[in-house]
Amino acid sequence: MRIRWEYKAIVFCVFTAVLASVPSRLSLSEPPTDRAQLTQSISHHIMAVIADFNDQSQEAIREYQKAVDFNPNSYLSRLRLGAHFAKDGKLNDALIQLSKVPYLNPDGVQARYLLALIYSAQKQFDKAVGEYEIILNTISRENPENINIFFYLGQLYYAQHRYDKAVEQFQRIIDADPQNVEMLSFMGALFVELGRDEQAKMMFKKVLELDNSNDMALNSLGYIYAEQGNHLDEALRLANRALERIPDSAAYKDTLGWIYYKQGRYQESLQVLIQANEKLTDPIILEHLGDVYLAIKEFDKAKDYWNRALVMVPGQKKILEKINRLDVLQNKPTSKKTGQGSSEVLIKQ
Repeated sequence: MRIRWEYKAIVFCVFTAVLASVPSRLSLSEPPTDRAQLTQSISHHIMAVIADFNDQSQEAIREYQKAVDFNPNSYLSRLRLGAHFAKDGKLNDALIQLSKVPYLNPDGVQARYLLALIYSAQKQFDKAVGEYEIILNTISRENPENINIFFYLGQLYYAQHRYDKAVEQFQRIIDADPQNVEMLSFMGALFVELGRDEQAKMMFKKVLELDNSNDMALNSLGYIYAEQGNHLDEALRLANRALERIPDSAAYKDTLGWIYYKQGRYQESLQVLIQANEKLTDPIILEHLGDVYLAIKEFDKAKDYWNRALVMVPGQKKILEKINRLDVLQNKPTSKKTGQGSSEVLIKQ
């Protein structure tokens, strides 16, 4: 789902908050050797803070700029000056000031928050992600017991398609809380998405050890068994238990129908999959219906459902191959050597 950001409003609010939260005392990472310059910088910084207090934004900008001119290493003056520029919509000027702050104050994250927002507003998303990554890593070092940070960082890596890094962060949550059913379920679903079925099964089995009535784990483990074509009796038991928990779930009905299909119980499969399709229009359910119609040699219906799946998600290679093979095989006679018709050959492929 796309989120529409009103950048101007967000930037204004965030940078106003930063101005309020940045301490007014002046800290120096590398003080100038000239004490007169240092004194001048501190004086202008104080005058800028007073102007901020009195809501005199332009006067504050002038004074912070003077503070930076006298002491370029004053990270607080640069931070507040950059926040003012951003609040006024002068994002390039803000970047000039804020980009120098992390070098002067490596442990601070406020400037990085602002940089991430500005990069997002300018649609420089890779740079924005880089800033968020540093922020989250910094916070996780400072507060390693806060497992929520690992989850946010994992989501960030996932969004970047850096899946191994994402899994590493999520695993840290499980290591800290081995009985976290929600996280174990999440990891199982992630492994399914990544095609790591063995790791997914392990996660779902752990969930069921902790909560043997967890319908999501029951259904997911049953579906993996069905996809692999093994432990079908156990898969059926798991799917039925999931449906006992949520009888109207289209996804769970799809799992049950798919298990029936794998067992060769095509009429039962068809009945359940039709029920699933009535509750939810989903490309996977449509593909499964096509497969069942192929198995019972209703070829036109098979192609119809496959094509419906392609309308929802165009370009699915597996479905396109099924349609092409069926088109070819429908024009071929039954094999004299095997005695098999086209549908049996296609199902085995």
